[in-house]
Amino acid sequence: GSSMSASDADQLWSTTTGAGLSLHRIRIAPDQTTSETNIAKMAIARGATVWATPWTPASVDKTGETKATVGGTLTNPSAYASKLLNFTKTMKNNGVPIYAVSAQNEPDATVDYESCKFDGASMAKWVGKSMGPAFAGSGVKVMSPETQNWDGFARFWPYLKADADFMKYTDIFATHEYSSTLPKNYPEIAAAGKEFWETEIYDTDMPADPGMGSALRVFKLIHQCMTLANMNAWHFWWVYPSTTDNGALWDKATNKASKRLWVMGNYSRFVRPGYIRIAETGTQASGVSMSAYSSEKDGKLVIVAANTNTSAVSQDFKVTGASPTGVTPWITDASRSLIPGAKGAVTGNAFNVSLPA
Repeated sequence: GSSMSASDADQLWSTTTGAGLSLHRIRIAPDQTTSETNIAKMAIARGATVWATPWTPASVDKTGETKATVGGTLTNPSAYASKLLNFTKTMKNNGVPIYAVSAQNEPDATVDYESCKFDGASMAKWVGKSMGPAFAGSGVKVMSPETQNWDGFARFWPYLKADADFMKYTDIFATHEYSSTLPKNYPEIAAAGKEFWETEIYDTDMPADPGMGSALRVFKLIHQCMTLANMNAWHFWWVYPSTTDNGALWDKATNKASKRLWVMGNYSRFVRPGYIRIAETGTQASGVSMSAYSSEKDGKLVIVAANTNTSAVSQDFKVTGASPTGVTPWITDASRSLIPGAKGAVTGNAFNVSLPA
């Protein structure tokens, strides 16, 4: 969309009253413009970082599309790379610095809307020979391959990692999560000094549920990406819904933020850019999952814990290697949306929290 209320923007990006989301993805149209500049400015004003994805080049730069801008393959890579770079310059001049540009939205997907097809070899060539060199020195990061799901990423990966130019120019590896395959760690990405982002998913289950059922499914998606794949960022698909389902952070029936947003906020409000996930070991209560993050700069430890049981659970914690002076729970449940509880004491580096149903 092109507009958003200030109150909705605060709920999304404020780190004092909202969920504190730190990344915002916008669409690049086939003519290398966007209708989302106003919302991007609101995100930036609240401290978020904006990046962009093209769904397709214009027809002049590709061939073989089935209709208008659907499908086909890129035929004019040098010119298209220049157009994408010019998009970032225009956006910066309009008050929206672009952090990164994706090489292509879901290059492996066969769909009936804006799209452009790549396989692993052609993606490696597009980024390594054209897009990467064009963006070098611009200050804008290059993202790829932004495949449709984990299966697609696995098919692209052998070609990407074998191409020295692709590896040189790609700053952020990315994939969507639309498959039942569990997230997988690719340690070569971190070893190469690159980041690994999940850039699109929604809760595909039905019926529509703005409450904790859908929210806990979203928690599971985030938790698996963080702990199984060691990812550096995680994105949900839409803010506002186009239909009555679980595809957006807002609920269509009530036109209000769903619990999905506030479960995201249990991460994003506290696990800020630059925080590092740290080891967590020991005994978790049945039905409880958690991960931990820290920042030497902020001097904080963040534990994100979810209780999937229908009753409260008592969970013990003990911190090693640091001496926390207190702990404050921030709770999202059926009746609360990211609400602080009473500060608890830490005795001998240990504390207990009752995790609500």
